[in-house]
Amino acid sequence: MKVLVTGATGFLGSAVVRALASRGHDVVAMARPAAKLPESSSSLIAFVRGDLRQKGEWCEAIRGIDAVVHAAAATGGGFPDQFASTVVATENLLDCIDWKSLKRFVLISSFSVYDYAGGPRSVDEGHPLEPKPSRRDAYTWTKMLQEDLAASTCARHDVPFVSIRPGANSRSGPFFLPRNT
Repeated sequence: MKVLVTGATGFLGSAVVRALASRGHDVVAMARPAAKLPESSSSLIAFVRGDLRQKGEWCEAIRGIDAVVHAAAATGGGFPDQFASTVVATENLLDCIDWKSLKRFVLISSFSVYDYAGGPRSVDEGHPLEPKPSRRDAYTWTKMLQEDLAASTCARHDVPFVSIRPGANSRSGPFFLPRNT
């Protein structure tokens, strides 16, 4: 399977690239133009440079992919920066995808999209989402917008969509939330 991984030089993206290549998948690893590319001994990994905030040559490089693992997003900056690097970037990616060849879309989201105000200290997939993301930080708000955009676009194209929402790890469980949050 030919898999595109965005955010391929980030913490999660780089682990996904290695795992996919170790399982024999052809990986198109997308990184920002200024990102330091790791040395790869695998012929299954092809790096593509591009800025998802604007369409460019990278659009052609991702044609014919079978699956996407979208790990690119902004984690800092104000709302305008995070919106551009998370929501606009996702919109551009979705516009460039060859939907005839795509079989699956996986979004690396965040546990920050869950509503945990006054709730339990741990959450699972059945936990409700934040009903008012604008009351939270820019990261939560843009991740929720990103999820909605990707899920609705995949539904329109009848492509299976999965959102993975990793969180902080602790001894008390996989989704630990500090008190007074």
